[in-house]
Parts: sequence; structure tokens; C-alpha cells
Amino acid sequence: MQNIEREHKTFEPSAIHTAGMLGLAAPSGEALTWFPYPRENEVNPESKIRLEDVRVAEKYIPVLFDYLDGALEDFTGFSQEKRNGFVVALSGGIDSAVVTRLLQLYCNDRGKTLKILIMGQGQHDVEVTEYPGPTAEWMDIQYAKAMCADLGLEYEYIDIKPDIDIAKARYNSSWATSSQLPRIRANHLYSTSEEGDLISVGSTNGSEIILAAFSTGGPAGDIAPLVDLYKTEVTALGREIGVPDYITQRDALISELNASEKSYYGVDSTILDPILRRLWYHKQEPEQVARELGHSERWIREIKDKRIDGEAPRRFYKSILINRPVKWEDVEPDLVLDRKYFL
Repeated sequence: MQNIEREHKTFEPSAIHTAGMLGLAAPSGEALTWFPYPRENEVNPESKIRLEDVRVAEKYIPVLFDYLDGALEDFTGFSQEKRNGFVVALSGGIDSAVVTRLLQLYCNDRGKTLKILIMGQGQHDVEVTEYPGPTAEWMDIQYAKAMCADLGLEYEYIDIKPDIDIAKARYNSSWATSSQLPRIRANHLYSTSEEGDLISVGSTNGSEIILAAFSTGGPAGDIAPLVDLYKTEVTALGREIGVPDYITQRDALISELNASEKSYYGVDSTILDPILRRLWYHKQEPEQVARELGHSERWIREIKDKRIDGEAPRRFYKSILINRPVKWEDVEPDLVLDRKYFL
């Protein structure tokens, strides 16, 4: 069931929050073994970034526009020589909202096509108690629709419930079934791009890459313009370019787990990103990070051990290196082949 939405029921943002928050789930004990949740008094709240101090748009947008110009020039089409625009999946969270708004600004300026997809399970113009999918997903959909209404954007709603039902009938564990959601969405994003000669645009941010906070196969898109921005920077960018306040100020959700992001990490990105910057980019040890920011060393070490190091293979697992010293003399290959047959 797919349809282009022009006139649709929308909920007031305050009503979305009130109706939805009561239906979110708390993380299970099993889930928390994989997430670095802080204990009491382990977090220094004074270490947080002030969003008002972050300014990204002035420098970022001209570079992004050049990047998108290049993508349209470089990507070949499917039924024609070149692709003629972009497609994005709008979830209602900050990342996809920022990507959608950026693409709206670009496509309006360049006269290009922009297609927006909102995906959910079954009828979406209903109260949360009548929605067949997770509460968090209902909330995301309502925020996405409200943004489209406020910014004058048309969207296509795709009912992915039949796909989800097939997955649930096949897989039993909660991890396997929940991971199907982003993969199914990714499949529709790619297929829509192929159907319309469009470039699919992903919304994964840099903090998610560092934390490996995605399902394998989930970070979708031919291009991912936010992948080198921390989540705090994405939020600040959204405030600068006109993403509605009810999205830039809302709690981040993990719809696949029907929970708030904070319930798994204990803090939001304004506290987490300075930690990630030091551990990932500056390669600082947990002891130094804890000392500089005033957090518990135990908690910082868990962030590093459980997410940055522990989930590293999910980001990109090493390949078998063959004859690589020919290119990089300081790298030892796993295998050396003569390859005289190429001569």
C-alpha cells in the first residue's frame, strides 16, 4: 500500500509527545549489557556542549551544495544517462529531518527533484493506541508528517507491515526481528531511487558511526552527507536551517527498540559527543578523558570497550590484504601472489 500524501491527519507536536512517551519500553537487562549506561554520580552534567555555541551552516552548506552537484554529475542513471534528483527516508528524527531540509533547500535552488518517503506499519492516521507498530515508530511518523505540513513538503507513505510480518514469521530473536526494520526501510529507499533515477540519501551521523549504533546493512544511501558530523553538530545545523523546534528539541528515539536513546546511553549527545571526540579523534585514554571532563573513568572505559572497540567489526571488518606493500610499504600483507598471469 503506497500513496502520495497531500491532505492528511496531523497531530499537534505536544500531543504526540504526551501520547507517545507512556508507551516507550525500558531496556532489558540483556540489552544493557551491550550499552555503556552510567551509574549514579558518574556523569558530570557541566561537561555538556552548549548548542548555541555550535555554528555549522555557513561553512557546511556551500560545500554540501558542491558535493550534491558532483553527485548528480557522477552517478549514472538507470533508465536514463544521469539521475535527476534525490530520495530520502524521513523518520521524524533529527538526522533525517536535517537531511530532508538540506535537500529541500538544494532542490529548490537547483530545480531538482526531491522525493520523500515516510515508512510505517499499517494505517498512520490513527491514535497511538490503534497503531499496530511500536509506539516510538508512531511518534516518529507523526513528527515527520508535521514537519512536511509545516515546510510544504509532499511525501509518499509506504506501509512496510507486510515485510515486517514476513520477517517476524521467519526470525525468533528480538535482535534479528528488530534489525529487519532498518534493512527493510533501506531496501525501499534503494528501490525507489532505482525506480525514479534518483540518488538515495542516508541520514547516518558521525556519532552513530563511532558507536556502531546501526543495524548491519542499515546505514542506507548512495551518499551520506552527515556521516562526518557529530550528532550535536547535526542538531545545531537543524536549528540554523529551519528544522521545526519540535524536532530539534525532542528526545531521540530508537524506534526498532521502542525506546528513547537516553534510556540506553544515560545521556544525550551534548554530553556524549565530547567523550567520543576525545576517544575517537584524539585517541585519548579513558583515564585522560575522565579527568578532563569530570566523568567516571569506569563509564568512559565502558563506552570505549563496549561500543568503540567492542563493536568495531560492525563498522568495517578488515579484509584479506594481498600484495598490499606494493602500495603501502608499512603494511604487512596476509598473502603474496606472484600474479605473473597479468603480464
